[in-house]
Order: sequence, then C-alpha cells, then structure tokens
Amino acid sequence: MDNVSTINLHQDKEWWIKFHTDSKRILVISLNEVLGGPDAKVFKTSNKVCADILAKKVSVKKFGVYWDEETNEYDIAVRSTELNIDYREGKFIEVERGQHTSTDLHVIVYKEDAQLDVIANHSNIKKSMGLSDISAIKGNKDARLNLYITKKTDPDYLISVIEIDPFTLLSVKRISVDISKITKVHDLNNISIFTRPIFKNYSLSIEDKCITGLYNTNNKKTIQQASQTGEAHVYVYKQGTDVVVEHLLSKDQHYLLYGSKNLEFMICDGEIDNIVGGFRIANNDMLRSNKFVIPFEYDWPRTPKVYYKSKSIKIKYLGERNA
Repeated sequence: MDNVSTINLHQDKEWWIKFHTDSKRILVISLNEVLGGPDAKVFKTSNKVCADILAKKVSVKKFGVYWDEETNEYDIAVRSTELNIDYREGKFIEVERGQHTSTDLHVIVYKEDAQLDVIANHSNIKKSMGLSDISAIKGNKDARLNLYITKKTDPDYLISVIEIDPFTLLSVKRISVDISKITKVHDLNNISIFTRPIFKNYSLSIEDKCITGLYNTNNKKTIQQASQTGEAHVYVYKQGTDVVVEHLLSKDQHYLLYGSKNLEFMICDGEIDNIVGGFRIANNDMLRSNKFVIPFEYDWPRTPKVYYKSKSIKIKYLGERNA
C-alpha cells in the first residue's frame, strides 16, 4: 500500500516530500511538514503532480525523485528516463526572445563573433517531458532540429538553414555554428528564427560577443577565481576604502544569473583559505543597476584574490584604481 497522506488539496500549493535516500522511492507526500530520518530525506516542491497523486488519479509508484542541477534542489518526476523526440508535420514556430532559465532549448546569436549557439537545457526538458532523468533518447530519424533564419518577422524570406542533429545536441548539450556567411550580407538585429516544435518551448537572445566562461565549458565548479586577463561580464576593482563592481550584462544576458539569488564574492589574501572579507549582490539588483560601490572595513590583503560563486558569469579583477 502506498504510504501517501490524503488531505485537503486546496490548502496550499507546496508539498513536503519524504523519500528513501538510496532508491529515491517516495515515502510520503503531504501539505504538512514532515521529518526525515536515517535513510530518508525531505524537500518541498510546488510540482502540481503531487495533487494528482494525493487525489489517487495517478500512482505514486510511477514517480521518483531526482536532483535538479539548475536549481540545486530535488524535484519529482515520472520514473521513465527515455526521451522521445518527434515533431508535428508541417508545423513551424518562431523562436522568440526570452530567458534561458525557463525554456527547453535556447539559441544565442553573437553578433561580433558571427556565431550561433544552440543549448539544450536538460533540467527544463526533464520537467516539461515529465522525466526523472535522460539516459536514453529515441525518435524518428527525420526529427531534425533545423533552424530557419529569415528576414525579421517574415518567414517567407528565407536567408539560411542551419541543420542541428537533436541526438548530438542532447548528448553534448551545446553546439556552436559559424554564421559568418550570414553576417556578411544581413544585419543580425533584423532576423527571425523558425523551427519545428520538437521540444515544448524555445527562447532566443542576441548578444554582442561571446565571453568564454563556465557556461561555455564543461567546468562544473561553482567557486571560481576572478581572472586578470581577457574580457568578462563583470569587473571588480578597489577604489580607496570601497570595492567597486561593474557589469556589462545586457537584457539578453540575464539568463547568466540563473541558479541562485545572489552573486557572492570573497576577498582573500592569496589562497582561498585566507578569507579576509566578502559581500554579495542580489541578482535582482544586478538587473536594475550596472555599478555597485561596497565599503569595506577590513584590511585589504597584500596579495588580493577575488573568488566568486557562479556557474555562468566570468569576472575580472582590475586591481586598485584611483577615484
């Protein structure tokens, strides 16, 4: 018998889930707080499938718990791990401007680099497809993820077709394409992109240049040292008794702030173990302003190193500057 609490489903929109640590088997779903145990963990979710489970519309045995790498939280999904990709014949949709965090597939156009990146967001795909993981992929061999570049809002004016193999994309998660032939004769600010609806939702951002940071690599470390060379999204420098933070994030780059509420910094004397101070800037504030002046009351280190917590942002330390 399923050990699931049955209570009034209209009290709340968040549920407590208790699950077995090793098997990920769901032990309890409740609108009231539940406690973990030696072999069990507890988390909260707003996933609406919990209401169907409690109402006995679906069996809890069909669901399991998985770790969401994007949000760093647990969630619930169907135990299936096989993704079936297909599309509706003859139907095309426009890839519209939007945020990377909320869509299955994101397209970035870098104007200065004449580069187009296609990114598959496994976490969002698992949610939208109702999967606990993606360990196998199947689909019709004709399920091609072609991107049709057209004149802005004019699907009949075809500029170019970019062919993307969805099986490869789902395996490597990010594919870069050279679009220099397009940029020689067309303004990238005046293009639209259409595709077949293989996935549930898509988004597009158009940026000036590609800054290679964690998001562009396979590096999954969260704590990073600020660079002292090259270009960056965010610049940090000391000015008198203040630390100044300036960023160049455009509206289309706000997706880089996904995964946390704050951008956190640590000021260290040489190594990361020698922390002398730190501060954080709320991501919402980063969206409203591009410069922050933060007073500090500790002794500035002789060999300052700036470390920060982010999987996506590249930060550069500029040293000390006069006012």
